[in-house]
Amino acid sequence: MFPLSWSSQPASLHSIFICESAGQAMQSVSSILAVEAEGLLGDRYQTRKGYWDPVEGCQVTIITMHELIRAQKKAVGSLSLGQHRRNLVLDSIHPKKLINQKLHIGEATFQFEKPRPPCGYLDQIVAKGTAKALGKGSGFCFKVIKTGQITVGDDVVICS
Repeated sequence: MFPLSWSSQPASLHSIFICESAGQAMQSVSSILAVEAEGLLGDRYQTRKGYWDPVEGCQVTIITMHELIRAQKKAVGSLSLGQHRRNLVLDSIHPKKLINQKLHIGEATFQFEKPRPPCGYLDQIVAKGTAKALGKGSGFCFKVIKTGQITVGDDVVICS
């Protein structure tokens, strides 16, 4: 295994967000259990109390700081406090590095599933144009393939 990075810093878990059901505000947590074949313990995707569909649903959604910074440059403003509606925010990694990868974060392992474009709901809860500013390529679905605790600050590594 080796660190994934697009800067001189190793890639890391910048923040974790969950919410209990669809439409609720995202809550920041410093640590959480990622449950194999389910998602983050207590999150709407894991309990299937959010938008869930066997084909379209995700166990865990991931976005990078790179994508959030790019969206802010498009005059949307700050996407703070989980307003981006993604579960995990990764730092010091370009989003293209995540495609088709298996990631080890903390004690858990995640497998890339598919891109997850932002939905129009963001325009309602943040500001008009938020989804467009993030762009179709921002965000990914991952599945949990090994249960484990993850904590903000954990390194993000690719599994070989």
